[in-house]
Amino acid sequence: MNGHHLEFLEGKTIARVSSLNAREIKEMLWYCSPDETTLIEFTDGSAVIVMADPEGNGPGFLEWVSADTADGAQLDLPVGHS
Repeated sequence: MNGHHLEFLEGKTIARVSSLNAREIKEMLWYCSPDETTLIEFTDGSAVIVMADPEGNGPGFLEWVSADTADGAQLDLPVGHS
């Protein structure tokens, strides 16, 4: 993939970040707790759910890479945790 699949994110403003609720988790056919899930809602009403893979086989993982982190070090944060 050449990154074009991510163009829909350009210019978006995050309105809210939360977890899925129990009903939403059940609808996804996932077996996890809400704190293992991440829902990112944008100001235009659209949203993304972080998933393990394109098939939606479970909640996913975000890797935080900060421009302020010394020497390019990366901090891995499991989704749903701060």
